[in-house]
Amino acid sequence: MYTNNTYGCADTAKADVKIDPEFTFYVPDAFSPNGDGLNETFTGKGIGIAEYDMVIYDRWGMFLFETHDLYKGWDGTVNGGDKLAQQDTYVYVIKITDIFKNNHSYLGRVTLLK
Repeated sequence: MYTNNTYGCADTAKADVKIDPEFTFYVPDAFSPNGDGLNETFTGKGIGIAEYDMVIYDRWGMFLFETHDLYKGWDGTVNGGDKLAQQDTYVYVIKITDIFKNNHSYLGRVTLLK
């Protein structure tokens, strides 16, 4: 980069810029497994994720779903069966290890809409 100072003298500056990988994560608050092809599964989205664990419970603490694959979301069924859970709010627990080996925990609610 070339520039001039306030006295009109030319100067040059040079620097190396290192862009490190990054970690970001987002969790939606609702999904609608109703067969219309939109928002059919619930899962988090992000980059820089090395390990991923997600567990879904109903409001009384009953286990409904678990995955260790960021790309395999909950389809709204109870324990992977054919029965779709009722329209309600459910609890998720997500644990992530990022590419920097930092651990992240997310506890929240997701609403299943039909």
